[in-house]
Amino acid sequence: MGTKAIPAGYGPIRYAACPARRAKEGDPLRRWLLVLAVLGCATGLDEFGRLSADPAGYYEEDSFRFFETFAEQARHVESCADVDQVERFLSISPQIAGNAEIAEAFAEVLEKLVLRDPKCFLSATEDAPDRLAESLATRLSAPLFNPDVDLSAHLLRARDVELDHPVVECLRR
Repeated sequence: MGTKAIPAGYGPIRYAACPARRAKEGDPLRRWLLVLAVLGCATGLDEFGRLSADPAGYYEEDSFRFFETFAEQARHVESCADVDQVERFLSISPQIAGNAEIAEAFAEVLEKLVLRDPKCFLSATEDAPDRLAESLATRLSAPLFNPDVDLSAHLLRARDVELDHPVVECLRR
């Protein structure tokens, strides 16, 4: 990779693995590799888009890449630098009900977020549709990693929490 900067959204492995990045000028296959790059690795096919569209399918197709993408997104959630990105990540909750391994990884990120930064969680979910709010509330009412902590009470103690917040409403039922 030399001194070139890695584009945003690319880990060093994914960037180096992209064949169009390695093809030399004048290589007759370069044009086709660039087409593949546009369709795949150069755009990343928005790896998180793949993860959020069909988590179980993506996991079955390539579990290593799934968890690589998942871990990258989890780091963004933990930093809470971009509430929209946190919202996108949390939006996969209703879609992962059938896979225990994905659900466990998601629960770990969710529980850490609620414990470390409840305001970020509340901001990211303030416009959550009913299905998402119910899914998140269900996960929070039966935590996997913090069974001794009442996560719903923890959220309700957050300053400035609105009682008409969709997830808070589901937790209060």
